[in-house]
Amino acid sequence: MTGLSLIALFVGIPAAWLALGGIKHLFQRHLIRAGVQGGFGLGLAGIAALTGSLGLNVYGYQRLTWEAPIAEVHVIQALDDGWLVTLSETNKAPQEFLLAGQQWRLEAEVIKWHSWANVLGLDSQYRLERLSGRYADVADSRRLRGSAYDLTADDSTLLDQIPSRWRPWVDTEYGGGVYMPLDAGARYRIAITQTGLLARLVP
Repeated sequence: MTGLSLIALFVGIPAAWLALGGIKHLFQRHLIRAGVQGGFGLGLAGIAALTGSLGLNVYGYQRLTWEAPIAEVHVIQALDDGWLVTLSETNKAPQEFLLAGQQWRLEAEVIKWHSWANVLGLDSQYRLERLSGRYADVADSRRLRGSAYDLTADDSTLLDQIPSRWRPWVDTEYGGGVYMPLDAGARYRIAITQTGLLARLVP
């Protein structure tokens, strides 16, 4: 719950109390009291409704723009036969890889939920599948050796792990990836978002 939603709740309670009091005075034919108290109640109710609407919009924006860090790629140095790179996944020990090319590429299997499911609290699911080297020039990709490493432990899919009752909430299951330059000393942080992977250079 956002701060605006809490404000709306605290304003809405006295608004309801004043509105009910105004109705009570109306039935008792205390018209002036009914008008004053009911007017204040309606005014506060309007403020509560506006604040609550803004709070819901902010919450929806936060849910749809959610992201979480999942890994870090550190380009250690250039060697004669490629680049020495470490991949550090969340809650896992760093692994070293030798990559060929001018760029690294990280691929993952991703499950994207429908937007309304995101708003209800579900976040994208992922599983890192492959780390590889990438040549910037397609001609180099055709004639030079490549490098690719499997990061998965089994052949199952993420969708296999989703209970059948949740399947209608799934928007799509797809493979996505990000790639960035292989520059000595560069460190990149990879995040999962509601629409896939995202990579940023760490200053």
